[in-house]
Amino acid sequence: MGITPSLQKHLDGRDVRYDVVTHEPTKRSSATAKAGGIAEDNLAKGVLVCRKDGYILAIIPTSLPRESRRARYVVAAAGWLGE
Repeated sequence: MGITPSLQKHLDGRDVRYDVVTHEPTKRSSATAKAGGIAEDNLAKGVLVCRKDGYILAIIPTSLPRESRRARYVVAAAGWLGE
């Protein structure tokens, strides 16, 4: 897996520094980190959130311990950006 062209264009257009680590598809964040040879604390996943005014991309740190906490993080991010 890698990075989508649209996300790459978005990051590059804003001079964001990042590394792309390619790997085989995985089902868990811990397996993704292991496959990419990186620490799990350095991994984040993108979640597309549909809002009334369009979509936002929330970047979720995989170091959050439970799915419920990740969900609350997404909801908080959506609220922070305005409803």
